[in-house]
Amino acid sequence: MRDGRVKRVAVMIQENHITDNYFRALAPLDATGRSQHPPKNGWETADCLRSCMLFQRAAARAAGSDPEGKEKMKPPTSAVPPLHLPGRSWWLLPASAFLFAITLTIGLLAELYGSPGPDLVWDESLVSGRTTAQTGLALTLNNLFSPVGNVIMLLLSCLVLMFAFRKALAALAFGSLVSVGWLSSELGKLTVTRLRPPAAATHALIVEAGNDSFPSGHTAFAASAAWAIVLVLARTRTQRLITAIGGALLAVAVGFSRLYLGVHYPSDVIGSLLISTAGILLWLPLWNNLIEPRLRGTALIMALTGPGRSRHP
Repeated sequence: MRDGRVKRVAVMIQENHITDNYFRALAPLDATGRSQHPPKNGWETADCLRSCMLFQRAAARAAGSDPEGKEKMKPPTSAVPPLHLPGRSWWLLPASAFLFAITLTIGLLAELYGSPGPDLVWDESLVSGRTTAQTGLALTLNNLFSPVGNVIMLLLSCLVLMFAFRKALAALAFGSLVSVGWLSSELGKLTVTRLRPPAAATHALIVEAGNDSFPSGHTAFAASAAWAIVLVLARTRTQRLITAIGGALLAVAVGFSRLYLGVHYPSDVIGSLLISTAGILLWLPLWNNLIEPRLRGTALIMALTGPGRSRHP
């Protein structure tokens, strides 16, 4: 019924029957094709005017004056779909502050105790059991999760997500989560100036001196990367379970390697796990409620995402 009505209106436009009163385009038509009554308010008038313009363009294309349809209206541009990351509640902020407070308290108490720390015995117990294979793995993890290695891994991961999989928003979420969790450990190092374990007691396999023992930056990056993979990249319950187990094993392995090499106390490793988690809990509600909604509608993010061209990693 509406198609027939549209055709009658288009014919009327071509024959100049309603050019003197555009708002009659949507009014009910009688048997002769004439409108029965005008719109009653301004909203109906505006709607009629817009519809008449569309009908005129359709009639022009049908008559051949616009064969290529240059006047065709472009569809509205939609924003990038949301990521639906967990952690929208603002209650995560006090939880984050609580974890930060606990972590810094542990560090400050360890600093006040002095060097060597009370947990040095754990480092010393690992000296006698060292093997060539374990030493090689620990040194590999040390180089891989070094500050330079961390920057390279994070940058490559974000570039692959953004350009290979066309997931610009996921790349920014992943990169920001890892960065905030990792840099939270730097806040701990600046606040707690704890000395490294004595190299003579731990028979340290690498040289790392100074008062930046608490917390472990290597472990903090591994834990933050694990969190980001679970929260951003894993989309199903099974994927999150698998990545959570794998990420936990990776963080534990990196933390153990720091003790094995003799450059950190166990409390340094525990502190890095706590403070990186605190940083991520702080960032999640900010990202979900304030940052992501603004990024989704930006032209750059929509262009980098590319509708219909994204691939799942």
